[in-house]
Amino acid sequence: MPRQNQRTDASEIKSLEANCRDWCREHWGEQFSHLEVLASGSREFSRWLHLRVHLLSGATGLVSSQHRANGTELFAKQAIAHVRNTTCDGSEAIAREASALSHAAAAFAADATCRVPECLGVTRDGTTLILQWLDGRILDGELATAKWWGSRARFARTTRYMHRMGSWLQRYQANSDGANELSIAESVSLVPLIARARDHLQSLAEIEYNWHDSFLSRLAEHLDALLETCGGQCAGVLSHGDFGPWNVTVATVDGVDRCTVFDFYCAGRQSRWLDVANVRSYLEFLQLSPSLNGRRLGQLRDAFMSGYGQAWPQGCSEAAICLSYQRLCRLVDLAHRGPVGRLGKWRWSQAMQNWCGLLLKEMKESRKESQQR
Repeated sequence: MPRQNQRTDASEIKSLEANCRDWCREHWGEQFSHLEVLASGSREFSRWLHLRVHLLSGATGLVSSQHRANGTELFAKQAIAHVRNTTCDGSEAIAREASALSHAAAAFAADATCRVPECLGVTRDGTTLILQWLDGRILDGELATAKWWGSRARFARTTRYMHRMGSWLQRYQANSDGANELSIAESVSLVPLIARARDHLQSLAEIEYNWHDSFLSRLAEHLDALLETCGGQCAGVLSHGDFGPWNVTVATVDGVDRCTVFDFYCAGRQSRWLDVANVRSYLEFLQLSPSLNGRRLGQLRDAFMSGYGQAWPQGCSEAAICLSYQRLCRLVDLAHRGPVGRLGKWRWSQAMQNWCGLLLKEMKESRKESQQR
């Protein structure tokens, strides 16, 4: 299920395992035998375990109809503070994710093609979420089929998966009513988004890089102008918060494509275009790779938007703010990553120039549109 592993201290894993063992004892009682850790690691905001539960011979009556066999596999997720956000409240984040999963599960209950993991419970201390383990492949890995020499058949399958992911998002947003535990506001302010963008710009200013003349200040002015144009408010819908192929598992069962979205850590209410812009900007970012076919990446974007059921709204300030913000986030990730590994200094410099060029082009087009109004 997880996209990436980071180094995790053994004592932290042992502590998480003990937490999960206590939860299993509470739910299975004397039927519980022991836990087997199949894999472990950490992501940007969480520490995780892939577990197999072993019960005593003949044990029955497990917590879910989907988990009535000995050796059921679970996914345990513990919220942790991010290196740039040490004020993280793990219990609050886990409670928010459990609430989002509960609402989404009800929305997708009758659909086997669009799903979320089954939330089995939260540990007594409120810091760890226990989920059904998800079989399937991470969709992000399937995007490699967009390479110039990639198999046409495999790429066609990836295109179908992207369409299904768009359908999932459309249905998730359509079920925003009744999810007010995530936010009581029917409309949301875009001001906090711009504030986060300014924090990102400040972090970029601290990086040793030969920025284009007044690039960062011009980008800040561009975002402020968009905010003023749209009035700073927009209709609020359910937002996943980190929506993208890295948080999606896919599988084809009996000829039916299935898409399961996980990791609702940042769920809340936002502009409907924020999650869409996250996917669009990511596919744009992948075009920096010389091994990926830009035309194929465009087809994946079109398949996603087709599944979503709406075209990207050209000239809409709300959507433009969301796309600018997500593009800025990509720039921050690229800048902080630096020329490491296979991304040597020259290739990193080229990627930085190309991505900054995309943002400059966006600012120029926006200025032209405002002059025509």
